[in-house]
Amino acid sequence: NDEEKGPLALIFVEPVPESTTTLTSSPSDSEPSEEANVRVKK
Repeated sequence: NDEEKGPLALIFVEPVPESTTTLTSSPSDSEPSEEANVRVKK
């Protein structure tokens, strides 16, 4: 069971960052969030 969970965890961790980098979904969301925060502060 532990051995199976190990590879599954690696598979899950790898695709997430790769797909995020390719889709640039996370970075896009992060940028607007920062801008929104700055606007709110202003």
